[in-house]
Parts: sequence; C-alpha cells; structure tokens
Amino acid sequence: MIAALFSAGSALATVGLWFSHYRSTILLLVAALVLFQNPVAMVALRTGAVPIEQGEALLIAKEVVALVALLLASFALFARSLKTGRVRLGRTERLSLVYFAIVGFSFVTSDAVSLTASLAGVRSLVILPALFLLGLWLGATEDDVRNMQRLLVIIAAALAIFGLVEAYLLPDSFWLAIGHEEYYLMKRGRPIQGLLYGNMRFWIDGTPVRRIASITGDPLISSYLIAFGLWLLASYAILRRRVRLSMVVLTAILASALFLTFSRGAFVTLGVAAVLIALRGRRSLTPVWVTALGFVTAILVAVTLGDQILQFTTGAGHLNQIKLGMQTALTAPLGHGTGTAGAVAASYVLAAGGDGTIAADSFIGSLLIQVGLPGLVLFVAVMLSMVHELYRCALRSSRSTLRWWHVAAATFLSGLFVVSTVNEAGYGFAAAGLVFIWAGMLVGAERDIHTVERVRLASEMSQPTPVRSVLEPRGLAHG
Repeated sequence: MIAALFSAGSALATVGLWFSHYRSTILLLVAALVLFQNPVAMVALRTGAVPIEQGEALLIAKEVVALVALLLASFALFARSLKTGRVRLGRTERLSLVYFAIVGFSFVTSDAVSLTASLAGVRSLVILPALFLLGLWLGATEDDVRNMQRLLVIIAAALAIFGLVEAYLLPDSFWLAIGHEEYYLMKRGRPIQGLLYGNMRFWIDGTPVRRIASITGDPLISSYLIAFGLWLLASYAILRRRVRLSMVVLTAILASALFLTFSRGAFVTLGVAAVLIALRGRRSLTPVWVTALGFVTAILVAVTLGDQILQFTTGAGHLNQIKLGMQTALTAPLGHGTGTAGAVAASYVLAAGGDGTIAADSFIGSLLIQVGLPGLVLFVAVMLSMVHELYRCALRSSRSTLRWWHVAAATFLSGLFVVSTVNEAGYGFAAAGLVFIWAGMLVGAERDIHTVERVRLASEMSQPTPVRSVLEPRGLAHG
C-alpha cells in the first residue's frame, strides 16, 4: 500500500510540476529519487513499513516520474504537430521508436516468465533511450541545461564527500541499522547474516578493502555519477583551457572517491571518453566510427580472450554473460523474450520463488538473450545516432559553452556504450539516467537555438534592401 501511494504521489507531483511554471523542477525530483530511493527502501524494509515481497515497488518511483513526464512531453509534441500539420522527428527519435516497437513485440510474445518480470525486462531495455527523448522533448532552455550541468557536479561532489565519510568514518553498523541486509534480501535473496553485502568490499590479493557506497548505498551506481561529475570538470579544462583552484580541489576529491569505489566499469568509461576527446576533429562521423569500433572490439576481446583476462582479474560473470548472449543470438536470433535476463527481472522472479531468468552482468548479453539480433542492431543504431547528433550540435553551435557540453556528453555516452558490452550496473537509470536526460536536453536546446537563428536569417533575407534615390542629396543625411 505504501509503495503504491509513493509511486502515485510521484506521478501526481510530476503532473503538477509539468503544468506549473517550474517544469524543470521535475529533474530535481528525478535526481532526488535516484539518490535516495535505496536508503528510503532500506528504512521501509527495516521498519516493516513495506513487506520484503513488495519492496521492488519502492524502486520504480523514478520510472513513474520519467514515464509520466515523457507522456506529457509526447502529448505536447503531438499537439504542436496538429497545429503545424507536420510531425518533426529526428533520426534518433525515429530509431528509438522502432527499437521500442521491437522490445514491445518481444514483450507481447514472451511467455517464459511472469508478467512483472517481463515488464522489468522492458523497463531495463528501453529506459535510457526513453530518458534521452524526455530530455530532448522537455523544451529545455540554455539556462535549464546549465542548471542541470551544475546539479550533476553537485551530485558528484555530495556522493564523493559522503562516500568518504560513510566508508572510513562511520562503522558498518550504520548500514546494517538502516536496513542494508533487508534490502539485499529483497534484491538478491541473501539471508540476514549481520554482515554487509559482498559488493561493499573489493578483494585485493585476498584482502577485503571497503568500497565507497555513498548515498545510493551501491558502490557501482555511485561510481558512475561521480565519474560523470569528474568528466565534466576534466572536459571543461581540456576544451575551454581554463582551470581554477576550486576545480583542482574538487577534481582531487572526486578522483579519490572514484578510485575507492573500485569500479572498473567507471574507469573504462572515462578511458574511452578520454580517447575520443583526444581524437576529436572537424567531422562528426569520426568519433562515431571510433565508438563503433570500440564496441565491436570489446565484444571480440571478451569472447575470445575472456579466459586469459580472468587470470589477472575477477569478473567471470561479466564475460560469461556476453558469451551466453552471443550463443543465444546463434540459436535463437529473435531472443527468448523480455524478462528472461537482467538483474531487475531476476529479482522479481526470485522474490516470487521462481527461476528461469538469468541475472545479467552484461547489458548487451542481457539484450541479446531477450530481444535477439534485431534488438541489438536497433540499440546500436540508437546509441550511435545519439553520439552523432551531439557531435553535430557541437560543430554547428555558435556558443563555446554549448560546444564543450555537447562533446563532454557525447564522449561519456560513448564510454557507457562500450562498457555496456561487459557491464549492466552502469547502463541503468540510477547510474546513467541523469546523463541521458542531460544529453537529450543539450540536443533539444541546440535545435531550438538553430531554429531561431534560421528563422531570423530568413526574415532578414526577405526584407528588401533600402536603395537611396539618385536624386537624394548626399549631405542631407548629415544635416
């Protein structure tokens, strides 16, 4: 009951904000849910306010807000098309809608798992492209984009500072007291043991080292949010060639906290982004091809050299998942249906006491198992189209501020795309949703600016050039 009221309240709040003068406040609501949904769920489960079997419903409030906002934005877009007589959808929107249709078809034809698990599979597959469209259709101004960028840096700083406090000043009993174990009993079926869940520690030569989890209570989710804040600071220094002492201090804090999350996926994401920013040029297609090459290379390395890689590091689940996805693509090219893979779907199946869903450590492996090769092709097309559109906006923008924003977003999205081959945690709403919303806002704001400038130029060209009469005295104008 409480979980349902929480989601319903979030939906009503979204509708109210949409029709107010504070539409951009919806983004603050989404950010708050991303940061605090896990601690709220822990407390609710610990106190018994929400039963364990209903706990997952607490975690979908952010999706409810995003879905309601996206529906309202879609209605507004449709209303404008009725007035103009034309529906203007860019390539990314069209590809995304086709991708959604493929996922929808897989959902309709899926009968291998329960309805809730199948819906969870749909949610994981479509949420990030949907959030990009939300940002794109939100009608954001340049000021909205700037405020969102500042919010992302503030979030990263808050996560880093609190993470250092909770990991190295507060005792483990802090998390146990607020419901850490009850949360993972719900998510993973782990019995209460009086100990932190395994992902809170990283093993180095057989020695466990405490990882930063911060506000979200999850080291991996926090790591990507910290990484993007760090990347915004780094890309600003690289592209704008400006560095302030406050930026250096904040960069050091963020880098230290990120290192102590021990998130290999976040570091690889930053590595890909750094390579792309170094290879940037005057052609928007060049970084797109480099991104595609990195994606294919990551899959080939994981499939062919996985055993050798495991001799130096852990992560067998990540590599096995992408291998299983590739094998499934050969035996079942259309996939097994939504909900048959993915961490969230698996948690629903586990909570119901069933099986049949593979908990994923690779987003691409999970995608292949669920929607097969058609889904993979469309997903790749959508992601590369996003990256290409951001680079195109950067090249045609007349504002240097917007240009570095576009490049920072495009390079980080490329990194997430490449890492999604062997990682699922970084390709989810909590870890990357705010980044995708901001990327969509960037494209939408640049489109509006470009349209206004084009209309202004057309208006100026349509005005007749004044011609002075040959009979007019030359000195008349000067009195």
